[in-house]
Amino acid sequence: MNKIKYKISDFTLIEKGKSPILKTKEGQYPLVVTAEKRKSSDSFQFNTKAVCIPLVSSTGHGHASIKRIHYQKGKFALASIMIALIPDEQICHTKYLYYYIYHIKDKILVPLMKGSANVTLSMSDVKKIEIELPNIEKQKEIVSHLEKIDEMITDHEKMYEDSRSFSHSFCNKLFHNGITNNVSKETKIGRIPENWDIMKIDEIADVKGGKRLPSGYQFENKKTKYPYLRVVDFDNESINVKNLKYINKETHEKISKYVISSNDVYISIAGSVGIVGLIPEELNNSNLTENAARFCNLKNISKEYLTNILNSDMVQIQIQKSLKITAQPKLALFKIKNLEIPLPSMIEQKQISDIIKFQKTIFNKLILQKKELHMLKSSITDQLLQ
Repeated sequence: MNKIKYKISDFTLIEKGKSPILKTKEGQYPLVVTAEKRKSSDSFQFNTKAVCIPLVSSTGHGHASIKRIHYQKGKFALASIMIALIPDEQICHTKYLYYYIYHIKDKILVPLMKGSANVTLSMSDVKKIEIELPNIEKQKEIVSHLEKIDEMITDHEKMYEDSRSFSHSFCNKLFHNGITNNVSKETKIGRIPENWDIMKIDEIADVKGGKRLPSGYQFENKKTKYPYLRVVDFDNESINVKNLKYINKETHEKISKYVISSNDVYISIAGSVGIVGLIPEELNNSNLTENAARFCNLKNISKEYLTNILNSDMVQIQIQKSLKITAQPKLALFKIKNLEIPLPSMIEQKQISDIIKFQKTIFNKLILQKKELHMLKSSITDQLLQ
């Protein structure tokens, strides 16, 4: 495939956004911002097709990164921390430019970002970026292929969201109606089956906090026998081991009372509060962060049912009402102990947990398919744009 090398400034008009995100009045026009979803504006700055690129790092704190760029067409406003690239369509198809830059943004944009605290990208540096373009007909052909993949991803994401919504609603109904839709009763935490009890957490479990690393101690740079679980590792009601941290034996011995077993249930209590899940057997007796707590020594309740009921609207609403609102929301241990849950028999707990597990199996397959579609798109994009 023959390609011609251009500087971006050779074939694009580059213009900075004029809309302050927090001060722009809502209206009928899309306001393109750094987030995935558009906001709205009562006026528009552009009436064209454009590739919209953020000028500020998506993570901040001295770290250069660009999480996403946007393709936008028609009348729209643009955030003041973004720029619009408007190409000459006789040279470069706008959607092709979007796919191209998005695919290699970490190679051509992120390295250009500068700053110690506020990491930013300059328009002048963007103008100097060189890219090789095939002829316009080839660009259109590539765009057509990638748009078809995008349609597949959009359809799958709708199915994923519909499934998540149905699963969430269905699981909540189980806690209100039980397995057999028995006669129900109204309680202060909502409607529950008449033969169920309401129990406080401290009646069915002990609640213990985690522990921060002792002063002067650090994580190891290699895997050890002593994993240290952080809230960022809590994922899909389990533990994501991808970026797991480890400590050495000496550090572990100083905080050895603050471990979580595979028989316990975890809950995040600071920052992103209310994330709940179970510990895989291979991470049994891992050290636990001070930003989480564990439910242990369970009485008349299974760990599976406890996880499911803690994730229900019935309990999550209680959690939100119990938060100490500060710069970083915090959930006190005594507040957790006073949370109230509906408690059926052990037999019905297992039946409910089995049904929810089946629902989650279907949902997890959709999650896996979603990841596979994005990997497929990345692979195909790589081949098409080479």
